[in-house]
Amino acid sequence: MLGIYRKDSKMVMEVDFGDDRVVKFSDEDYWPLTHGYAMSVHKSQGNECPVVIIPLLGCFRRMLQRNILYTGITRATKQVILVGSKQAVAKAIRNNRMAKRNTNFALRLRQVYKSMQEYYEKSA
Repeated sequence: MLGIYRKDSKMVMEVDFGDDRVVKFSDEDYWPLTHGYAMSVHKSQGNECPVVIIPLLGCFRRMLQRNILYTGITRATKQVILVGSKQAVAKAIRNNRMAKRNTNFALRLRQVYKSMQEYYEKSA
């Protein structure tokens, strides 16, 4: 949106749709525009939306995983739109391997547990 301003006692909204297409809507017009929101599948976990649009392209190789596709699809309450190639959808469905995550979470949990045990043993 380029701006909203008053012109000749009417409100005007100017929207740039790209490709040199700038459209002016006056307050007499029906403004058929609504806010659009985008988020990653990861950020959408725990949320629901009426419509979910999921881009699936070969260039997203690392993200073409069954669990990510499943999570994206299950966020929709009414409609899911898959945009991209059939090959990318097939690859995501076939890819059931999650990337190995290298964290020290288990080690840190053991350290915390050990220090808690030592603390309680000393205070007993």
